[in-house]
Amino acid sequence: ASLAGAASALLAVWLRQRQRRHSDAPEPMKKSLRDGRQLVLRCATRADVEAVFELCVRRLAIEHDALDELQTSVEAFRTSFAAGKFHLLVAEIDGALAGAATYQYSYRTWSGESLYLQDLCVAAANRGQGVGTQMIRGLAAVAVAGGCDRMFWESHVGNARANEFYGSTVGADTVLGEHQLLTWKLVGV
Repeated sequence: ASLAGAASALLAVWLRQRQRRHSDAPEPMKKSLRDGRQLVLRCATRADVEAVFELCVRRLAIEHDALDELQTSVEAFRTSFAAGKFHLLVAEIDGALAGAATYQYSYRTWSGESLYLQDLCVAAANRGQGVGTQMIRGLAAVAVAGGCDRMFWESHVGNARANEFYGSTVGADTVLGEHQLLTWKLVGV
């Protein structure tokens, strides 16, 4: 009986933490870009999923000449998003999708709560305008609201533009990980 009670108590704590994480997401944020346009950062809704899939999954696979390796579909992406398996932050300029980030919460036994950034995508027409920088800042706000003290993500060693951005503009630390991936982190977000 005491084991069942302990399990129930742990489940209640986990559900409360999960609900807090998802309900404390920041309100949409408005930021000015280098060219004076207004950028809106907000948590995605189900209505955004297809456009985000096109930008962050399908177009990314095309850019990396790996469309034949893509193993998911917009339907699977939509189902997983609806089930809460990942979260999306979208960036809009004049109501049009300018970028998106796919992220998950992660618990690290040595460091506690973290936000894992799966993908950060900026539409080609909006690169170099500060969209990515504002998205990283927005994700840091999401991480803090979710009780995280760090964010981490990976990029391929050969992705020079992204690696320059993460190292110079963002100021993240990196270590060489497995399979020619660099692991980046921001501590104390």
